[in-house]
Amino acid sequence: MVMMVLEAKQHIFTLVVFWTCLLNQCGASVHISVLTPDVDIGSPVTFKCTETRSSHKSYFKWFVDKNYEWMDNSTDVSLWTLQNTTDLNKEVKCTYANEIDIINSTSYNDIFLYLPTKKEIIGNYTQDNSFITFELHFQKVYPEPTCNLFSKKMKQTASSLNGSYYNVLLREKWLRRFYRCDNSLKLKCHIKNREITSDLLPKVPCPESKQSFWGVAVLVVIVLGIFLAWSINQNCTNQLEQESLQNQLEQESSATKTQQFSIAVALFGNAFSYGYNMAVLNNPAVVIIAFYQGISSELETRMYIESNKSANFLFSIFTAVYVFAGIIGVLLAERIAVKFGRRKPMMVNSIVMLLASGVGGIMFYSDSIAVLLFHRILSGLYCGIGLILSGMYAMEISKFTINSVKGSYGTYDRWFQLSITVGICCSSFLGIDKLLGNKELWPLLLVLNAVPALSNWFLCLCPESPVYLYLQTSDPLRTSKEALQRLCEREDVDSELSDLKKEATKQKKLKFLSLTELVQEPKLKVCLFLVCFLQIAQQLSGINTVIAYSGFIYQSSGVEIDLIEWMVFGTTLINVIMTTFSLDLMQENGRRSVLLLSTISMAVAFFVLFVSSNLCQNYNTICPYIAIVSVFTYIVFFSIGLGPIPYIIVQELFGQEAQGAAFNASVALNWIFNSIVMLVFRVLQMSMESYVYFMFSAITFVLCGIMYMILPETKDFAVTDIENSKEYKWVLKLLCQNVDKTTVTDNQSQRSASEDDPLVENSL
Repeated sequence: MVMMVLEAKQHIFTLVVFWTCLLNQCGASVHISVLTPDVDIGSPVTFKCTETRSSHKSYFKWFVDKNYEWMDNSTDVSLWTLQNTTDLNKEVKCTYANEIDIINSTSYNDIFLYLPTKKEIIGNYTQDNSFITFELHFQKVYPEPTCNLFSKKMKQTASSLNGSYYNVLLREKWLRRFYRCDNSLKLKCHIKNREITSDLLPKVPCPESKQSFWGVAVLVVIVLGIFLAWSINQNCTNQLEQESLQNQLEQESSATKTQQFSIAVALFGNAFSYGYNMAVLNNPAVVIIAFYQGISSELETRMYIESNKSANFLFSIFTAVYVFAGIIGVLLAERIAVKFGRRKPMMVNSIVMLLASGVGGIMFYSDSIAVLLFHRILSGLYCGIGLILSGMYAMEISKFTINSVKGSYGTYDRWFQLSITVGICCSSFLGIDKLLGNKELWPLLLVLNAVPALSNWFLCLCPESPVYLYLQTSDPLRTSKEALQRLCEREDVDSELSDLKKEATKQKKLKFLSLTELVQEPKLKVCLFLVCFLQIAQQLSGINTVIAYSGFIYQSSGVEIDLIEWMVFGTTLINVIMTTFSLDLMQENGRRSVLLLSTISMAVAFFVLFVSSNLCQNYNTICPYIAIVSVFTYIVFFSIGLGPIPYIIVQELFGQEAQGAAFNASVALNWIFNSIVMLVFRVLQMSMESYVYFMFSAITFVLCGIMYMILPETKDFAVTDIENSKEYKWVLKLLCQNVDKTTVTDNQSQRSASEDDPLVENSL
């Protein structure tokens, strides 16, 4: 009987299992999903329960927080909707037969979203002497947001759960010297896939850039006023002497329009272009580095530049390769001038710069480093050739025309130097962010090189150099006379032609010396050493670090970001102003005294820059203003001393037979050391920080001491007087210890320090 009961139960169990499987309830599994992935808190949430195989919807059952929720079988029981949900910690369960699936609190929370209103987002920043701290406070948000400040993710410093919402505090801290103040700063935040922006209004207002700008302008006026007053005093002292000298001159001091036009075209197309490209990368440096490193914000770029040596070295290569290519151009220029003249080679050379401008335009569409590098190489080659040719052309058409008075328009040295400084000033001005120095337009700065290059073609309206025509053409008298008639704008040019003949005859009798011969002759070797030393000293004093990297110098000194580009422009503007009357100062004062005064002042200026940069790097002290005045003072003293004197002193130490070789050798060293200093400055500045200015100050002090020992006075001194000076004898003894003091070549003993400028190819 018992056995029969057991067998009956077994058959019943088997039958139940059979019918259960038949109804697709055997091995069933369920899964709950949310129909809407993002749900605003307080809105209805609809869940859906699905089974792995085909199922009967009437078998689904729902439980919320373990409580059964009755469902009307007339509806779709696979769906369950919670109305006005604000509690994020509910447990939702779906059953089908014996299988269960649960959405726990974590996954349940992930579907909700709450975007705060503007009133629920509070942004501000505070500032102290060195830092600006940005804060963004969300009083009500879900889930926790992520926010970017200048494309960099802000750090979350605090978070607390307030009911169903979070209170979140994000904070970011920046060095003030990297931040360009902005009263309408906007931050982008993301909550899940939703984007919101916040206006970050400052509690502490931004510094008034206009007030700071005018404060600096007053300092500039004071600095310039001091030196202008000194200059006027010097001019008044020698006024009577100059007037009597002018009365004795037989020739007029005015230049003809043809001469003015010819000089202006040659110098604008070449000397101006050289200065323009020397400083064209200075103001937009941050933008250019960001462009090639793929950084979107200026602030991040400045911080990146501060710490990344490879990026700085790459930028230094862009700057220095221009000078390296220029050296090649300088070496080619002399041979080109001898074979093809001055005017036509400048016109042909403009094709090189037009090609460089076209390459610069490619950077609107390409971020290749090679493109900018190629542009700088072409620009350097053009400027190296053009600088020498334009200098020779301007000098030669000034020398044998009615305009021979020192200090007049046609005196090429004044306008040659001024053209270079004006070019530097123009590129600094155009490089201001609000003009062309921004990330959208900066390649246009390179394209604009085409303007001075195209101006060279106006030389077709100008005469060739009479000097070249007389010495190199088959019919020298006719061609040189025609050129002189065009320059003088009159038919009678017999006196000028006579001067040209005398000078040419004199040069034919001279034996022009090579560099090897200069080194072999003891006394010429001393003079060569002096001019080469001055050219090297000019670059080791750090002048081109100020011209090409003054933006970085001001930034490291704590100058406001909004003022830096204007201070760069102010630096170059002072250079232009001082150049306008620096040559007069040199004519009125001794070379040695002016050079020593200017060099020691430059050393002091760099030392003051070191002190101000080392003590403070913020806006709330006077240190940044001291740094600005230091750089301005440095430029002022350089412009009246170590800038022009190394070029002028060549004419006063050498006779015509040796000037060409001496000038070429010294200028080549100048360019070589220029490229080296520009290449390594940024790496040194990053490694040594403010102590790099102390290094340049110390070097300039040492250079000044060496000048005091070795440099004789040359203004209005005969060669014998120079050679009898104790400084000259000291160098002679140092370089040539076994030389016979009576040994001197005939050419060396006959030359005079007061001789006029040399002619033709050996002049440069």
